[in-house]
Amino acid sequence: MTAPIAQAQAQTTSQINQVQTASSSDLVFLWIALMVSFITVIVLLERMIHGKILPYEPRRQVPWSGADVLWIFMVVIMLQIVVMSALYPIMITPTVDNDKPTVEQNIYANDEIKTVDSPMRENGSAQGELGDLMSPSAKKAALHSNSGGDATAHPVVTIVLGGNPWMITFCVLVTVILVPISEEFLFRLLLQGWLEKVDAQKRRRFRWLARLPRGLLPIVMVSTFFALLHARTGEMKFDLEMLVFNFVVQAIVNLIGLIFGVWWLVRCGATAADFGWKGWTALLDDLLRGIFAFFLIAGPLYGLQLLMRKVMLSKTVVEALGAEIAPDPIAIFIFSVALGFLYFRTHRIATAIMLHVALNLTSMAMLAVTMLKG
Repeated sequence: MTAPIAQAQAQTTSQINQVQTASSSDLVFLWIALMVSFITVIVLLERMIHGKILPYEPRRQVPWSGADVLWIFMVVIMLQIVVMSALYPIMITPTVDNDKPTVEQNIYANDEIKTVDSPMRENGSAQGELGDLMSPSAKKAALHSNSGGDATAHPVVTIVLGGNPWMITFCVLVTVILVPISEEFLFRLLLQGWLEKVDAQKRRRFRWLARLPRGLLPIVMVSTFFALLHARTGEMKFDLEMLVFNFVVQAIVNLIGLIFGVWWLVRCGATAADFGWKGWTALLDDLLRGIFAFFLIAGPLYGLQLLMRKVMLSKTVVEALGAEIAPDPIAIFIFSVALGFLYFRTHRIATAIMLHVALNLTSMAMLAVTMLKG
């Protein structure tokens, strides 16, 4: 490897690692978040003493069955296959002639970074438009996964670091709005709602189950499933083009899956109350509870994430596990337990959605601050 290539790759590694490690600004944010969480705990205890915080609101058993839950999840999986098959010929660059220079050779040619004219631009139309999204800095970020550094970086981080304003806007909208709504619908309303019905039915038959706190098993089971779906390793390497493709596909699947899921549950007999609607006043209360919950858990959650990243990506742990494993599922499990608890107490997903939105928005804001510093 020549000196210019090594220098450029080192610059890319430094940029992405700046997002993934605890810089001074991260530590300041963490200190503020912990202080806010501490104050929120004091307020929470005071309100609990007076019985004003998150009272349990029972509900009728959900009208959908396990077969309905399985069918909706299967439709989401099938949608992903269909959307990927439809978009792949449009968005993915055709195989490049072996005699042509590779992307890495083009990017790091001479002593400066060059714009790469991919076959997508040569083909024009929609393929050319996607090719324009791949700026030189974005391609450098994509090469990072194959050139050292933190290979467990979240795909959104790599996409946003590309610097394209349209992709950044798209990522923010999907991450902050669409993802919280669709995931809370699927995992809390649909899956946890059904598991709570099963839990209530089985308690009459199994004494050991009746000894457990009501709602514990549904919350833990959904949270475990939710956390495992967010697992990543350093072996899962994709170039930027494929990351953008996967992100667009997932956004489309989330939107269509949400619409289909709502339609199917209405078909099963679900009412507005089953979806958690109790009027505008209750909605405002739920949104405020979500913000309150965010202030409560944000500090400990971000602190745990920084700590686990240090541990999971340490040389000793990587050698013991044989791979770099992202620590995200650990913090996400705890986050999901909080979301599940909010849904169990209120049986409305607006509070969980607001908490989810607040956390994702804060994460995107921290990424933006890091990019501005760089």
